[in-house]
Amino acid sequence: DVRAYDASDLETWLDQAPAEGLRLATLIGKAPRGALTLKDWWEDWRHETTTPLAAEVLLAGRSDVTSAFGRWLIDSSSFTLAIWADTVEEAIAFTHCAIESLPQSQRDAWSTRTIVVTDGEAWRHLATRRGPLLFLPLFHDQTAIGRAVRHDHRVVTPYGRATKQLGEGIPLPPLDRPALRTALETLGIDVDRADELAGMGRGSLQALRR
Repeated sequence: DVRAYDASDLETWLDQAPAEGLRLATLIGKAPRGALTLKDWWEDWRHETTTPLAAEVLLAGRSDVTSAFGRWLIDSSSFTLAIWADTVEEAIAFTHCAIESLPQSQRDAWSTRTIVVTDGEAWRHLATRRGPLLFLPLFHDQTAIGRAVRHDHRVVTPYGRATKQLGEGIPLPPLDRPALRTALETLGIDVDRADELAGMGRGSLQALRR
């Protein structure tokens, strides 16, 4: 089945799925510096370990906060959310996994519209795009966040334990050991080693990844 697409079709697709447009721009060497799709960030991060992690690891025993994140995405009264974890990276990884756990229509919508931004220049470029997009800033600038919200975008600010929890948001609870052990066994790790790693991960995901 062969289909033909013209420039207008591509423009429409890029408007509807800007994160995918960013991935395409990356492939041809035209991506703006300081921005990365959440999908690409996740793939880089999870492959830092000998056995690449799966979403089930990050969500082990975290059904309540995963549901809370899903509710926030459809809440028209709140466009910003703070997520506190052991590390900033864990908060970002949780965001990806929570999106992947959504019903398909929501998952497809947000997975193509979620971007990790590392500096203000890229943020200024992206924040005025037609929305809604979901941004995860790795820099702190309330004015920049306000600019994104004014353009109907959503912003998840990830925090690590070095930042004191202030105001409302989602603090991630420790991973559940039995659920984590099961998730690790699913990755092909033998039972005894999975139990050992689950004990480490229960205290700190960062310890599990070492």
